[in-house]
Amino acid sequence: MSLPRRLLVLGVSHHRTPLDIRELFSLSQDDVRNLAERLLATEEIDEVVLLNTCNRVEAYLSGESEPDPEKVLGAMAEVTGQPLDLLRKLHYSSGNSDMLVHLFSVASGLDSQMIGETEILGQVKESLTRARKEKWVGKTMGPLFERSFQAAKWARTHTGIGQGQVTIGNVVVDLVTRVFGDLVSPRILLVGSGEVAEKTAQSLASRGARDITVTGRSFDRAEALARTFSGAVVPFETFRANLHFYDIIICSTASPEPLLTTETVREISGKRRYAPILLVDVAVPRDVEPSVGALNQVFLYNMDDLADIANENLRLREQEVENCLAELKRRAWRTWLRSVRRTLFTKLSPKVQEPKGSGN
Repeated sequence: MSLPRRLLVLGVSHHRTPLDIRELFSLSQDDVRNLAERLLATEEIDEVVLLNTCNRVEAYLSGESEPDPEKVLGAMAEVTGQPLDLLRKLHYSSGNSDMLVHLFSVASGLDSQMIGETEILGQVKESLTRARKEKWVGKTMGPLFERSFQAAKWARTHTGIGQGQVTIGNVVVDLVTRVFGDLVSPRILLVGSGEVAEKTAQSLASRGARDITVTGRSFDRAEALARTFSGAVVPFETFRANLHFYDIIICSTASPEPLLTTETVREISGKRRYAPILLVDVAVPRDVEPSVGALNQVFLYNMDDLADIANENLRLREQEVENCLAELKRRAWRTWLRSVRRTLFTKLSPKVQEPKGSGN
């Protein structure tokens, strides 16, 4: 690891930004590339990792000199098409050792909307993998992110922050169980066939769901997912025509526009003779128009609602969270000191080997 360079994380997340605003900053895959290339074009930024999830868009940056937050905000505003003043109001940033504390907390699930959830670690790893593949990172950011993976593993192994296996899939299943009582009778449709849909399907199947259908833009992927739990698959092009057959619809696509409008759901509700229908929208941007929730006998839940459910038992885990955060801060600080020491050592004695045993 060669450091120190100047480190900075800047982003928007669920902490300061409500869902209806947060979804405006969601990035497509092309947007991620566009933003990374804009940031790397600035003089003071040498490396960048972009973390783009349902609940946060964050740029992790390093350079020889302090990255200018105003330039980062400007690049984000241009790529997302959102007002710069809005970003100035909502963003947060941390530098150097504080950036490491933030990164370690994010990777461990401590900074998640559902505290202790496990999906975030995979998303952080995917962000680094892409950055390496695109050659957006060099000798600094990769090793730092790997440290965060170790910290997350420690937190998962040695504390109770993830007690109850907090995943979106499990929380969705808890919600469905509260509404329907059991999972044996309801007919369930998963709209989307990505990682969230996969984990939700696993949770549903493990809790006794018997009638699960999958649809997605990739028919092959949807079919493969359905096959893992002996479910059915319907083509994405025609799934709306069959919506009235399902009691529970769980949406998790990457569509930039809502897939289910108020008019669509009103129509299927009529076809069901107003039998209750549960819609769970875990997509950001949302797949279901928010006004759908005002329809009679239609129960709509989004990511913020799921977070409230997941965190109901947070009070029981507060001490675990506090202890975990304290240890992550110690680890982040040690990583930062080691990096500073290594750089100074290299500058002062370039021919002298670094002493062994300097790791955690």
